[in-house]
Amino acid sequence: MNIEPVLDALDLQEDAARAMADDLRAQIDDLQTRLREAETHLKHLAITR
Repeated sequence: MNIEPVLDALDLQEDAARAMADDLRAQIDDLQTRLREAETHLKHLAITR
């Protein structure tokens, strides 16, 4: 039995999962930045009030 195709398929799945995780980390970083900006804006509005 040739295991090489199975290993190749696992490599492809691992690469895809890693890429998805990297993309999700980037999205989380962006959302955290946007959240901090929104919270700062809210604080400034509260101070102005």
